[in-house]
Amino acid sequence: MGYVIPTCIVGGEVMMTDSPAPDLSVHSPADYEIVVHGTLDRSWSDELWGLDVKLQQRPDGAPTTVLAGRVEDQAALAGILSHLSVLRMTILSVKRIEV
Repeated sequence: MGYVIPTCIVGGEVMMTDSPAPDLSVHSPADYEIVVHGTLDRSWSDELWGLDVKLQQRPDGAPTTVLAGRVEDQAALAGILSHLSVLRMTILSVKRIEV
């Protein structure tokens, strides 16, 4: 069964095509990149379900931490985001990465 997916905008109207939807099940694993303001030590990887922890700096010099890796399902993603909230980390972005 196909899904109607918007493919482009022409003259202000969204053009739709009947094509297979990508596997976006809430129960399937996916790769994510989560960026938070501030720094987390790499030792937090175990506390954050094994995500890679990389420290970066924004162009304005502000420190950020990038967490990246495989997340088992949407419930696990919600758990990670909740844990970051408990740590009082400001979440700047959450992006699903196509591999």
